[in-house]
Order: sequence, then C-alpha cells, then structure tokens
Amino acid sequence: MRLERVSAIILSGLALWLAAAQGAFADTRVALVIGNSSYAHGGRLPNPANDAAAVADALRKVGFTVTARSDLGKQQFEETLKTFTRDAAGADVAVVYYAGHGMEMGGTNYLVPVDAILAADSDVDFEAVPLDLVMRSVDGAKRIKVVILDACRNNPFADAMKRTAGSSRSIGRGLVRVEPEGDMLVAYAAEAGSTAEDGDSANSPFATALTKRLTTPGVEIRILFGQVRDDVLAETGQRQRPAIYGSLGGDGFYFVPPAGGSVAMSVGPAQGGVDPKAIELAYWQSVSASNDPVQLNAYLGRYPTGAFADLAHAKLNAMKTQLAKAEPAPAASRMATITDANAAPEAVLNGDHALRVRDYAQAMTWYRQAADRGLGVGQFDVGRLYQDGLGVPVDYAEAMKWFRLSALQGNAAAQVAIGHMYEEGHGVATDYAEAMRWFRLAVRVGFPAAQNSIGHLYEEGLGVGADYAEAQRWFRLAADQGWPAAQNNMGRLYRNGLGVTADYAEALRWYRLAADQGFASAQYNLGALYADGLGVPKDPATARLWMTKAAAGGADRAKTWLARNPQ
Repeated sequence: MRLERVSAIILSGLALWLAAAQGAFADTRVALVIGNSSYAHGGRLPNPANDAAAVADALRKVGFTVTARSDLGKQQFEETLKTFTRDAAGADVAVVYYAGHGMEMGGTNYLVPVDAILAADSDVDFEAVPLDLVMRSVDGAKRIKVVILDACRNNPFADAMKRTAGSSRSIGRGLVRVEPEGDMLVAYAAEAGSTAEDGDSANSPFATALTKRLTTPGVEIRILFGQVRDDVLAETGQRQRPAIYGSLGGDGFYFVPPAGGSVAMSVGPAQGGVDPKAIELAYWQSVSASNDPVQLNAYLGRYPTGAFADLAHAKLNAMKTQLAKAEPAPAASRMATITDANAAPEAVLNGDHALRVRDYAQAMTWYRQAADRGLGVGQFDVGRLYQDGLGVPVDYAEAMKWFRLSALQGNAAAQVAIGHMYEEGHGVATDYAEAMRWFRLAVRVGFPAAQNSIGHLYEEGLGVGADYAEAQRWFRLAADQGWPAAQNNMGRLYRNGLGVTADYAEALRWYRLAADQGFASAQYNLGALYADGLGVPKDPATARLWMTKAAAGGADRAKTWLARNPQ
C-alpha cells in the first residue's frame, strides 16, 4: 500500500488556508475527554456524555488534538489513560477532562468506571480508577498540565456499600482536596467536600461555564477558572462553588491568546470539513492588530470580498495616509514597502493560476516572488515544485531548504512535507523518529494531513511498534475533518479487518465519503466493492462508473481494471 503523498493532495488553496494557521499556536496541545453516563449499577447520569462532547468541541476550537471517549469500563479507562500518557509525553500542554461519578474514600479520590459494582468498600481499589493515575497521565507535558473534574456528583454507591469489618476508611462527600506538584492545576466542579449539580439542561452548570470561557480570547488560565467559578455560583444560586488546586509559574497561559497575539483556529469538523467562517475569523484576528501591510494584504489575497475586507482596506488606506504625512524620503521608501506587500499574496494567486494551467516555469516565477518577500505559503510552494520536479529538475535539497523556511513560520503543510522527506529518505537519511517529530508539530493546529501521516507510521510500524488501534485513532481524527486520504484509509482498515472487525458496509461508507470528494484511490476501492459485491449487491455498471472516475483521476489500478473488463 502506498500512502497518498501530501504534495499530490494539498492544493495552493489549502496552503493559503494554512497561512491562517501560521503562528496560531507555538505549543503542542493534547487533551483527553471522558464522559461516563451509562452506569450499569449506579443509575444513568444524563449529562456527562453531553458535557464531554461540548468540552471536546471547545478544546478542538482552541487548537487541541482531542481524544474523546465515553462510557468507559475499568479496563478501557486504564488503557485509555495508558495511551494518553504517551500522547502527553513531550507535548507543551496536556489536559484531561472527566465527567461522571467520582468518590473519596480514606483520603483517596477515585473516578468510577461505568461497570463498577462497588458492593463493598474493599472493592473500590479494584473497580475504580485513582485520581492520582489520571494526574500522572499529564505529567509528561513540558509546560502546562490540567485535570478538570466534573466528577463531584453525589455518590450513589455509598449508601449500599458494605463496610469491611475493622476498616477505618471513611467514605466522604464529594472529592478530597489535592495538592499537585509542578506546573499543574486540578479543577473541581465543586470544591473539596461538596457535590456538584448535574443541571436541568443538556449540560451541567460547570460544563456550560467552562465551554463558554475556554474560547474567550485573552483570558489567562487562572482568571478563566475564576470566571467559571463566578458563572457556576450565579447559575446555582451560590449552591455550587468550583475550585482549583495547584499552581503555575509566572508565565501566563492562554487557551486563546489576547487580540494581536497568536489566535486559536477552529479545526474541528464542520459538515464534513473545516468551518470556513471560523477559519476566516481566525485569519482576520491573527492580522487585525498588525501594522504590517504584508499580513493585511495576505488576508485580502485570500478573502478579497471577505467579511473584514472593508476593514483591511481602511487600515491600509490609513497607513498610506499616515506615511504621506511623514518626511518625504522615508515616506517614499515605506510606500514602496506597501506596494511590495500587495505583490506578495497576489504573486501566490498568480502562481496558483499558472499551476492549474500547467505552466510550471511561470508558477515558479510567481511563487519565488512571494517566497523572497517572506511569505510562508510561497516558500512552501517553491519547495513543492522542487520536490515534484515541476518546471525545474527534482532537487530534494532545495525543496528541503524552502520547506524549512516555511515551517519556521508555522506552516503545517511544510512541516508535513519535511516529515515525508525523512520518512522516504528524499535528500536526507531515512529517519522515522524525525518524521514523527515533524508530523506532531503539524498536529498542533489539527492539520489532518499530519494526523493521517502519523496513522500511517503506526499502521506500518515505521519507527514505532505496529499498532492498528493507534493507526485507526489517528486516521479517524483526520477523517472526521473530512480529509479524503484518511477516509480512504479508514475504509481499508474495515475492508481488510485491520485492528477492527471486517465490515464491508462500513468500508463502503468511508470509501464513499472520500470518493465523493474526487479522491481517486477511494473511487477505485469503492468500484472494487461494487464489482465484487462486498457490502452491496454486485453491480457491474456502478463499478464501471467509479472505475472510470478513478482512472480519470490518475488511478493506474482503475485503468488496468477497465482494460481487463471492456464493455
């Protein structure tokens, strides 16, 4: 199996989208979100599943790669924490959010899996998950570690639980206070020794306040949890008081930086892809406070009739007016800078047009103009032409040079391209660990090509142990964002029973999602299912339709199939 390469998938329009993400986050963010609602023996909690979904969505919007799980039994809970511990190791920021039942016994806090029976107090150590284990799962993060617990609900197991003779372990109300070490915060939905309300709406009061505040720009994390506390107190009539334990260093941390700083993007799925309005808003926020005409013109190049185009033009005009009032010589020089700034994004758009009509030499001329003016998108495009030998001889060293310049500006497409060069040994010695490092850098903005590439390394066991479950997890993250290569990979896993039970209907569903986006490999795979009658009745006409589309898209296997199956 040959993985579809980023150079053949990413068009310049997507590269321009990635320019909006340049500088979006300078840190790698990972999160684990768990919602336990369906308790087999403690009664159903209506809100944790909803709360977890809402918090996961909010965290994705502020740049986290999120692992979301629901209704975990004891073994699943521990395996999930084990996997996340690896994900958090080396990340800059790691967050765990848990909604469900929690309890304290003998001064130790526990989270309760959905299969817990807890018939006796002696069962707690064997059927519940110690909070300490959850806290250790984020301990490998380099900068900020956060554990958020909406788990202080009233304990339904306590009244029926038998007390072991001679035991001195008491069962408390809510959770007991913790004192985490290092740069770690542990947030309780209700302060130690008290219980939290599940609420009368779809979400608990704590989850409602948290999701509202997480996406607010310019609120430092300690202030943010203070605002959550105030919101919950107001919503519950002062009955529930959230609290945070632990401390951070002197450097502030923002889930969404202040205006004028780097800005979070929404990177979660929106109707099968990334929400274009959220992207435009993030792009505008990232440049709106800038006095650099290059950045303002980059926005206008991407969104010439965008929601903020009038504001961008007004700001540029104000800059020109201000320069005109300055000393003649400096003004003339700086006015030329604005003219040059206009040219940079325009050069990328001109290069895109030349690329579409296969005038590769002219595309290189335009992209080089943008690259020489420091535009990261242009630098990526120059590298791509050298990598693919379009208009110039293939030159991996030159491609790597331009990719690195772009990657230093935070361009995730360039980071993925560098990762693939290390994976394939193009111009450098093959180094799967280095490939993984570059892919993980790109994952920080939720870039689906990077998630898909990490899945490929796990599937093939390149630099890591072969792990189909981990491969599927990464493919799924990208596929849920509408990335067709990952959707095709999900289809292949289900088609061949790799890490999952073989399921032709599920394979067909994933292939169809990618095929409908024009992804040639998926069109071939979908046609093959119809040809063989796997997951659907055998249908030669439909098989030929998809094979014809795949062949038109360049799939050699489809061309071979059509040659062997003439009408």
